Amino acid sequence: MAEYGYCGRILRVDLSSVKVASIPTSDYSSRFLGGRGIAARIYWDEVSPDIGALDPDNRLMFMTGPLCGFTGLSGSRWMVCGKSPATDPESFTYCNLGGSWGAHLKFAGYDGIVVHGASSKPAYILVEDGNASIQDASNIWGKGNIDTRRALKEAHGETARIVSIGPAGENLVQFSILLAEDDASGSGGLASAMGAKKLKAIVVKGKNKPVAANPEALKQVSQYARELTRGMPLVQKELTPGPRMKKIACFGCIRGCIRSEAMSKDGTYHKYMCTAAQFYQDAARHYYGPWSTEAVEVPFQATMICDDYGIDTNSLTAMIMWLGRCYSKGILNDTMTGMEIMKMGSIEFIENMIRMIALRQGFGDVMARGIFKGAESLGVKAREQVSNYASKAGHVTLYDPRMFPAHAL
Repeated sequence: MAEYGYCGRILRVDLSSVKVASIPTSDYSSRFLGGRGIAARIYWDEVSPDIGALDPDNRLMFMTGPLCGFTGLSGSRWMVCGKSPATDPESFTYCNLGGSWGAHLKFAGYDGIVVHGASSKPAYILVEDGNASIQDASNIWGKGNIDTRRALKEAHGETARIVSIGPAGENLVQFSILLAEDDASGSGGLASAMGAKKLKAIVVKGKNKPVAANPEALKQVSQYARELTRGMPLVQKELTPGPRMKKIACFGCIRGCIRSEAMSKDGTYHKYMCTAAQFYQDAARHYYGPWSTEAVEVPFQATMICDDYGIDTNSLTAMIMWLGRCYSKGILNDTMTGMEIMKMGSIEFIENMIRMIALRQGFGDVMARGIFKGAESLGVKAREQVSNYASKAGHVTLYDPRMFPAHAL
């Protein structure tokens, strides 16, 4: 039975036995707030401390909250939760994503999906109008996120919403990401937990809309929220690479932010915002010159490559800084790494680096372990070069809540 703000069901998927079932959301929603609260309770009940992040019995949970699916509230964020291999020791964590996938999970008839077990072969989950099934993903295993999305939309229609992992997640790279509809990305190492389950993607599609207890009051709250944000400044122009730009917003946003898309060389659009606009920017400016066309185009292309392979740009930024320090100190060189480090900042360098990490080729296997474990495997001098620019999660400290308390909120 549907509840106000909820569909009323949580999907349970056992990949080992190839079975799907559902449980009432009300088993949790009256006591635990939102998707993360429900996920934390399920994790507490079902994942014992001795279960590893990459073990079949780890739960991987895709969750929404009671505001998800309503417009004008900016409440359609959604969560992926579970034990992560990126933390030391491994522990419960989550990633928070925007875009439209979370809202469409509700439209497909479920408030969340709890996945456990591991498939014997590549699989994806199809959720459509209240029905769920486990499908064969052998033909898309090994593909990048962009081609995976394209293939699944060809199979299930353009209205389908996709979340998937790329080769980095399949190969259990410690800082791999999930990529969802509208290029929403989820970090925290949970993509490798998804890869360990041989789960390539989840496709959601449906027309079910959540119901509000008091639609008129909800409309008034939405209007009030819009008034509160009126006149708030944006920095869109600072991130605009040219006329090939269009502004986009996550589902149900109050008024939009700097989130934009730019056209790539092949005519498709990809996100261009925040970290995605700034990633690799300093390196490209140093290599090509600060006012060159490449100083804008190359970081955009580098972000596309990261998203396609499924690699976290925040972690990769810290990795690049560490690699440069090790090179300048004579700890690493081109022969040892298989990379022309003097060409750092070029599109050729970043393409090679991302591919090596995602496929765990050569020195890429060292980097795929994460900045701390990778550095430690090379000795004390390499570990010393990590310094204080990397957070405990291996990210650059720009997003560390201990440096910027607002990010904790």
